[in-house]
Amino acid sequence: AINRCTIANVYGGNIDTRVFLSGNPDLPNSDFQSGLYDPTYFGDTSYTKIGSDRSRIMGYHKIVDSQMIIKSDNEQDATHYLRTYQLDSSNTPIFPLTQGKDSYGAVAKRSFATLGDVPLYLSKDGVIGIFSTSVKQQASMKNVSVFVNNRLTKERNIENATGYAFGDKYYLCINDNVYVADGKQFNNGQFEWYYWNNIGATVLIEFCDALYFGKADGLYRFYNNDEENPYNDASEPIDAYWTTPFTTFEQWDRLKNIERISTVIMPYTHTGVKQSYRTNHVHLHTFNEKHADLFDFNDIDFSRFSFATIQAPTPICKKIKVKKCLTFQLKIQNDWGNEPFGLLAVAIDYRIGNQIK
Repeated sequence: AINRCTIANVYGGNIDTRVFLSGNPDLPNSDFQSGLYDPTYFGDTSYTKIGSDRSRIMGYHKIVDSQMIIKSDNEQDATHYLRTYQLDSSNTPIFPLTQGKDSYGAVAKRSFATLGDVPLYLSKDGVIGIFSTSVKQQASMKNVSVFVNNRLTKERNIENATGYAFGDKYYLCINDNVYVADGKQFNNGQFEWYYWNNIGATVLIEFCDALYFGKADGLYRFYNNDEENPYNDASEPIDAYWTTPFTTFEQWDRLKNIERISTVIMPYTHTGVKQSYRTNHVHLHTFNEKHADLFDFNDIDFSRFSFATIQAPTPICKKIKVKKCLTFQLKIQNDWGNEPFGLLAVAIDYRIGNQIK
């Protein structure tokens, strides 16, 4: 029965003494317990049926001295069970289970990882964080991917998603995309998230303090923060950009005239910005491209020579004439190769025009 298992977790109360296996498609709600300090031995009766066989065990999370078992969601049965460790009257170890509520079921076996002290996994509603072992309380589970759920929950084949915690970030790979939760930015119950496209990772692993990922055409590695000039993607330029939402400047009944755009960017030896806009009657239009380099004896490019030496935020301002628009969207971009890009501030000067007729 264990030969077809695909999920493993080490647990034994305060110390890790046994291996628990699950994921056999023929025994979807069963998990198997190894011998004490012996992952090579599984007794004939050392298994537990957890909940209904209409939902599968999807993964485990060890939380302090307990083990959380998360199942798939069938909208009828409990999705969370808590396993604890005790000694019975004859000092024999037992692992009692507590059934939780029908909460967020898991959809991807390989999405389980712990970021800091927050266990995470993927559900059909987004990434779920576990904040308590009180499985009978709904508040012990919280959706922590609200900021990216509009895109994340529309991904196809989410059962193939793979998650990995490395450093202070959680990486969730789905299709060609990676959703990255920043463990240092956690406010009001939500992580700050980043969206990376064109990655294509299907598996992640840490090796020698670096994060590697496999994709269809081979093995790749993410740059480390301390590497020199990590501002390219496998030697190709990185298209980094930020956009405002379409805005009416809180004036739905009036036209607007846009007169000036100011962008403040971080100082680097080589950097710059492309400024574009969209309106309700104009497709994406680039109105300014400007480099903002610093002078550096070790890295001189005479085609874009600069006398600037002070590492201070760089304002880039441009007058424009955008007349009689109802909605306006600004795009700030850098897609030049081997260039860092940091955006600090944006200002849009506009004038309210006539009422819409």
